[in-house]
Amino acid sequence: MNPLRPGRPRPVASISFASALTVASCIASFSLGALAQGAPSANAATSTGSSSSLPVQPPSSSASAATPTANPPAAAGAQPSSAPSTSANPTPQEAAPPDASPDASSAEPPPVNPEPLPPSKPRVHPQRPPGPPIFEPPLPTPYVYGEPPKPPAPHHVAPRQSFWLGARTGWLFPTGSLWQDGESVHGYCCAYYNRGFDDFARSGPFTELDLGARLGRHYNVFGLWEWSFLRKGDELGDEFGGQKSARSHFLGAAMRFSTDPDDLGLLVEIAVGWRRFSAEWNNGTEFTATDDFLNTRIGLGADIRLNRNWSLEPMITIGGGFFGSGEWRLANGSKEGAFSLLDQQAQHVPITLQVGVHYDAFGAY
Repeated sequence: MNPLRPGRPRPVASISFASALTVASCIASFSLGALAQGAPSANAATSTGSSSSLPVQPPSSSASAATPTANPPAAAGAQPSSAPSTSANPTPQEAAPPDASPDASSAEPPPVNPEPLPPSKPRVHPQRPPGPPIFEPPLPTPYVYGEPPKPPAPHHVAPRQSFWLGARTGWLFPTGSLWQDGESVHGYCCAYYNRGFDDFARSGPFTELDLGARLGRHYNVFGLWEWSFLRKGDELGDEFGGQKSARSHFLGAAMRFSTDPDDLGLLVEIAVGWRRFSAEWNNGTEFTATDDFLNTRIGLGADIRLNRNWSLEPMITIGGGFFGSGEWRLANGSKEGAFSLLDQQAQHVPITLQVGVHYDAFGAY
């Protein structure tokens, strides 16, 4: 027969104050452990020595927070009061009142092994709706730093070095004076009379030969020989049976410079040398004059390149010098000096208009 069946008288349990306090502390410890670990302990009820068949009700939140109160100890040999215990956690032996139904009890105990909570899903952040596409310009092509290309080699027509030769022709104008005659006047010195170049010869054609080398493409050094065939003079043209001929020779060394030997350039030339003049008459009389010092000549013209070998040079030159000595050779073969002690030197100025053609042989470019 079940003593807890309703309708029958409930036996009075004889529980001491110490046992009641022990049961209350165990129930409080069990409640706190269940809350801390999330699962109740199945062996907590059996450790109290109570019957395993009786259900253990967990304390409510208000009961677990309150401090359990115990009844005052009874006198020795006295029976405990039949009134229900006023403690917050009744013992398992305390059954429900007869008029209480099973549904009127507190909430059911939690399961021994509760089901684990489902894993939390990762938080998904809201995405922005796609906007219009952004077009970025392409990256520039990387520049490769390297050695710059070499400049193209210049194309030259004129050689850098060559054996240079050529000829010129033109017209020579003998100007200036051969010398000045000095005469005493009434025993005093002196009266001078100019003996012009045109008294002995007038202008005429000339020819020149050049032979030298080209150096550094722009420069030429060469030797020259010029001879001219002049016409008879104005004053002595009819003397000694008439003038037969007049000639002039110039031997020298020269250097020239061209600003553009490959195409068309300015040409500058300078020469120094020795000049000789001679005139001859029909009866055999001859006059000869030579330079006392170096005769000079300066030329200015154009350098026209025709091809890799040939060039054309029109030019004008002007020279100057002094005849330091003169001699007459008479028809009978005798000789006498043309200049007396009273005579003085005078300057002659030959001027030429010429054109030259030159050839570069064995050129090195």
